[in-house]
Amino acid sequence: MGVPEDRTIRTDFGHETVLHLSSAEREYAALVYPVSQGFGWDAWQGGFDAHWHGDPNDRVRQKVRTFKCQVLENFTYYRVLVIALDR
Repeated sequence: MGVPEDRTIRTDFGHETVLHLSSAEREYAALVYPVSQGFGWDAWQGGFDAHWHGDPNDRVRQKVRTFKCQVLENFTYYRVLVIALDR
């Protein structure tokens, strides 16, 4: 699902707000990791863990750690072929 630049997903021709991600806290609550963070996982995770602190939320925190291992780390270790051309 793509998120518009204003970070608000609407339906009914823009009249009804479905998801509002205007702050990091709203992202944490909705379990949405912003692709714009790219390799800024550590800073984002610190805020996420503070938002979902405590034993009752351990399952939520584990789900996000699994996302990091299964999805984000693929980008970190992805090899891109580079062809260097001389002048």
